[in-house]
Amino acid sequence: MKQQQMFCQGCDRHVHVLVTDIVEDDAQANVPDPEVVCLEIGDWCTGSMCPLGAAAPSAMVTRLIHSGLPLENLRTVRGHCDACGLDNDLALYGKDMAACLVCGTSQPRPVGA
Repeated sequence: MKQQQMFCQGCDRHVHVLVTDIVEDDAQANVPDPEVVCLEIGDWCTGSMCPLGAAAPSAMVTRLIHSGLPLENLRTVRGHCDACGLDNDLALYGKDMAACLVCGTSQPRPVGA
């Protein structure tokens, strides 16, 4: 994986992104294309599609959570995840959404967050 900066048209500034590795094998099976993972997803991401990763903000947050990278850049609140049933940190993104930092499931933002 390679970290670099790219200009995001959605938030009108340069952001740090992670580009996953390309598999350099001549395999016959389908080889996944490299993905862009925005490391700065947050409240300002209000569109329905991330212009960098060509994915919905919920998918971008899930990519980031599952990347194994430190998540200290995300704004979080303590809350309950309905999907995994745990009380833990939820990453805030978009206008009114949050994602569980354990399972990556998106849900409406907790009241007061």
